[in-house]
Amino acid sequence: MQPGTGHLVDIAKLCESKNEDEIEAIKEELAEKGYEEVPESHVEASRRKLSGKSEAYVSLTSGGKLSKWAAEKRKEKRQRYKDKLGVKECNRRREARRRRSEAKRAD
Repeated sequence: MQPGTGHLVDIAKLCESKNEDEIEAIKEELAEKGYEEVPESHVEASRRKLSGKSEAYVSLTSGGKLSKWAAEKRKEKRQRYKDKLGVKECNRRREARRRRSEAKRAD
């Protein structure tokens, strides 16, 4: 699943009739695009959501198991980004966004 968009894919269906190298390539490609493996505790919920299809979208705000997990992942990603930038840079960017927003409203 890609936590940012809620896009859920069935890796088993994507990898049907593929050899080991092709399967690894598919998994690497998905990882590069931001997809993460759904935890074991959420596999049943993901199967229900897919209901036999190869892909589906999970609501990011529904409050279900998958949407809560995705929200947690997005929060972790934001925190890693903030830690990387540092507090001063985050505050500077927030202030710049605020100014742009105010300028748009003034127009």
